[in-house]
Amino acid sequence: MAAGDAPHCVAFGRVGGTMIRPCWFILGFLAFVCNVAVSQEALVREIEDAMRAKPQEVVYDFGHLLQSAGVTELRQLAEGFRADGLHFYVVTVPPSSLNVDSLAESVYGDFRMTAHDVLITYDSKRVYGKTLALQGEPQAFQEAVRAAQPGFKLYYAKGLAALAQSLRDHIVQRRTNEATQQQAAVARQRLLWVSMAVVVVVAVSIVVYRQWQQRSVARQQYDDRLKEADLLFQQVSVNMPLGGLSLQEVAPGQADDAPHDLASAFLRLEGELRRCQQQSGPRLADVDRLIADLHTLNRQLGPT
Repeated sequence: MAAGDAPHCVAFGRVGGTMIRPCWFILGFLAFVCNVAVSQEALVREIEDAMRAKPQEVVYDFGHLLQSAGVTELRQLAEGFRADGLHFYVVTVPPSSLNVDSLAESVYGDFRMTAHDVLITYDSKRVYGKTLALQGEPQAFQEAVRAAQPGFKLYYAKGLAALAQSLRDHIVQRRTNEATQQQAAVARQRLLWVSMAVVVVVAVSIVVYRQWQQRSVARQQYDDRLKEADLLFQQVSVNMPLGGLSLQEVAPGQADDAPHDLASAFLRLEGELRRCQQQSGPRLADVDRLIADLHTLNRQLGPT
């Protein structure tokens, strides 16, 4: 049993030795990451405390990367951007910072910055810009970084100023484009309403014109029939005898009261003709009835 135990113990020791080394490496790496993360969290708190203590400041040089002249240059530039409604903040951090991207995101979110705010973080090797004014346009940041490269080769503040200027130009251009699109949308909306109004006016005009045309045609027909009735009445007047007694000669075989009936019919038709001539609204049926009655009376009178 003892001889068998020894090899087993040796084998166990070898296996255990190979496992301990990677475990120490992983633990050491995790400890390093945690230490850096804690350090960055402390740096974020420090930056935010400074921004709360000096809200009017625009340059926070925690990385000690800028000269006083460079700080003044950035302040003057940021002051000019306020005319566009933009607030620029430049934060430098030590080169040992883990991630300027996450640092900028944390500060931007903690302060609830809006599309009027632009935050730039820089650690002498990496630069990161954050603003809601250019949300959805990563190419704008990439172009701004490329435009700032010559400035960074001169000195840090010059590169940061070039980056800020390029971001400002992109923001103003985007605002201009959005305003133009909005104006175009309003113009299209107005044009749509004007077009609809024109269509309505044209449709109403067509209806009114057709109604007027129909009334005009009806009036013309009425005038023509009334003229016919007037000519027929004149013919009946010519056929009417001068005296009521002579009507017996014109229409023999009628009863004694026939002349009186013909005279009454003549007077009645004369009155209807006058009413048709004086009425405002055309009533073609009345004129047709008058013409029919005049024909009847004319037949009763017979040829002169």
